Order: sequence, then structure tokens, then C-alpha cells
Amino acid sequence: MEEINIQSDQIILREEAFGGLDTSEFTISHEEAGSYQLTLNTGGPVALNSLIEVKRDDTGNLEAVVLNVNPSGGQSKIEQIGGDGGESGTEQKSDAMDQMMDNLQQAKAQNRPLPTRIELPPIPNRNQFPNKTRSKFYNLLVDTEDSQPAIMRRIIYFHGELTRQELVNEMKKHGYKDSGSLRESLTVLEEDTGEVKRHGQGDDARIEWIGGQR
Repeated sequence: MEEINIQSDQIILREEAFGGLDTSEFTISHEEAGSYQLTLNTGGPVALNSLIEVKRDDTGNLEAVVLNVNPSGGQSKIEQIGGDGGESGTEQKSDAMDQMMDNLQQAKAQNRPLPTRIELPPIPNRNQFPNKTRSKFYNLLVDTEDSQPAIMRRIIYFHGELTRQELVNEMKKHGYKDSGSLRESLTVLEEDTGEVKRHGQGDDARIEWIGGQR
């Protein structure tokens, strides 16, 4: 694959052969995009900013995104085509590109490992608790780096803000189910260390890191 064309209703993957004398295309609708993955044969890890070049004009509007996928260093363009060239077409182009870049940045974030405890601010000292359960979970947080409250603290710090359901999903990746102990861990971070603030209720509640600087 040498070129990706993002259109208003579909994505076209294009590959050239024989110096451009022959071209093959594969079309994917936007609804199907989540079912496909691209594998880049880079021979090892590659920094995202070495693959993606974002071009903007003097006013900051997005002009183009260039995908560098050729081992020889050549560039393959990702571009929106079609439209009448008017303001609506330009806006559609910018929206499509910005959404693609947001998705790339999210993928980049998901592939980063959680920060270690030493990368987080020190855990605030507490010696008084309303009950033995809270004292137990606070001590787990302090004493064991891979305990449930410690993992949760690292996840919230890493994301900065996420919904409760997203937090539950992240905790499941580390082997912890949605349970009373998960709620206790969150309560310790919210009410005892004071590093987390919850906005709203239920699975859609937003969990925000308000502790030390990220």
C-alpha cells in the first residue's frame, strides 16, 4: 500500500506497480474501517512522528497529512478528495483529517505502558481513616506497587480523565473485576489521598486526576 485517500463516504487504499503503469485499489467504507488493521514492515519500532507528517497553513488550518511508509524514505499522501472546493468541502476535509489524527494519537497512547510508581507524585501521607477497610486499601496502595488501588492510581494518572466504565475496562486488563474492592480503591483515591475527583454518577461518571502534576 502506497497511498490512502480519505473520501466523504469511504477510504481507498492504493498501490502502484511497474513504476506507476498499473494501479490497484481496495475500497473500505467508513463503517467498516474498524474491522481493518494496517501492518507496517518497518523492521522494528518506529516513532509515530516519523511516520506521520501534518501540514498546516499559516492560519493553522489542516492542509494535508503525509504517511511515510516506504522503506526508501518516499512519502505516501493521505488526502481528502472530491467536493466542489468550496468552504463546505474544506471543512469536511479538515474534519476527516483531524479525526484521523485523533485516532492515531489515541492508538499511540494505548500502546504506551503505564507509568511506574516512581514516575507518579508521592502518595500523600494519611494516618486517620473512617474505618478499617479504608485503612487496609490505603496500606495496599502504599505497600504494594501492583495492588488494585496502586494500579488504579497509575491508570487514572496516565489518562488524566476517563469515565468510570473506561476505568473498569482498564482494570480488567490487569485482572481486576468490577467489584466492591474496586469501589473501595476508587474511594481511597478520592477521599483519602484526594488525588481523584469524580464528576457525576454511574458508569458515565468522569474520573479526573487532580493530584500532583502529570
